[in-house]
Amino acid sequence: MSGSLFIGKISGIKIFIHWTFIFLIGWILMENVRAGRNIFNFIYTLVFVLSIFICITLHELGHALTAKYFHYYTKDITLLPIGGMARMDEIPENPKHELLVALAGPAVNILISLLLYPLVYWFGNIPTFLTTLFDSGDTVLFSILTTNLILAFFNLIPAFPMDGGRALRAGLSFFTDRVKATTIAAKIGQAISILFFFTGFIFNPFLSVIGIFIFLMAQTESDYVQSKSLLHDYRVSDVVMKKYFSLHVSDTISDAVRLLLDVQATGFLIMENNNVVGTLDRDRIIHVLSEQGKDVPLILAMNTRLKFLSPEMSLDKIFSEFKSSENAILPVLQNNELIGVVDLNNILELILSRTAEKNFADHYQKFIKPKNVVSIK
Repeated sequence: MSGSLFIGKISGIKIFIHWTFIFLIGWILMENVRAGRNIFNFIYTLVFVLSIFICITLHELGHALTAKYFHYYTKDITLLPIGGMARMDEIPENPKHELLVALAGPAVNILISLLLYPLVYWFGNIPTFLTTLFDSGDTVLFSILTTNLILAFFNLIPAFPMDGGRALRAGLSFFTDRVKATTIAAKIGQAISILFFFTGFIFNPFLSVIGIFIFLMAQTESDYVQSKSLLHDYRVSDVVMKKYFSLHVSDTISDAVRLLLDVQATGFLIMENNNVVGTLDRDRIIHVLSEQGKDVPLILAMNTRLKFLSPEMSLDKIFSEFKSSENAILPVLQNNELIGVVDLNNILELILSRTAEKNFADHYQKFIKPKNVVSIK
């Protein structure tokens, strides 16, 4: 993720911390100063927050390592002030795999709480159940324990994008197809989001914000799965563009801008010795132009994380690749020779046409096609 600091790698998974995390530390400092607390209160709060982010990292690693066991790979994990975000190559579509991957994160938080319980009991008295909910407790350990339980149960809410939403879809997928399971899970999630929204007016406005977020993310997930299902019977060969545009690795952003203005294409291949060595899209060109100027060589601006496609590849898998990568255009090879490119716009146009066909077919079945046909022999 842009603007993130690399802090390490675990089991081949890169861990980043977003620069906005600095604002969280600053906010903690200001709140403690404004409340008139001493340095020990600040250290307590800081240790607590950092510990929770370690727990969030372990939560995301729970997902990632379980997914890796089933041969689904995670590109990286980024820590944000609002939590963690893991980028996977693809979401497991096997119901059993998706269920276990979804539950692995909350299971890590519950395990952390169970491991901390003896330490909390040893170092300090455990408050009553009500105090547990509404008081920070006597120790940092107790605060971490209760927060992990809250994280676990919050993530188990059956609504996208939380783990509970994916677990619900996985469970439904044992009894119906994935598209219908996603639609049902999304509707349940949106019903819960409405409850969050109105509860926020009574208790805390932040709950209303969460409700809006859940509602939008549930719809996004439903739309994505439905769009992907429309591509299932198509191959790369159905959308490959034989006419494409390229730039040389020695060219500059100025050359890319000139080509961008001359043609309708929004993505280009970067070539060296007749080989594809990178790609460059319109958004990247504009970003580099505004940040670094027109004389930047393309070798410094291009995306080098390439994936070469073959004509036989299933288009729904390629759609997932576009969704999880920074590529807006991908080269297509046949017998090790470049035969064309596929870009995201091609796939989206196919989705639009298939959606229109499906809507027409549904309309025909419902309103036009005769329901009672009498055959005359």
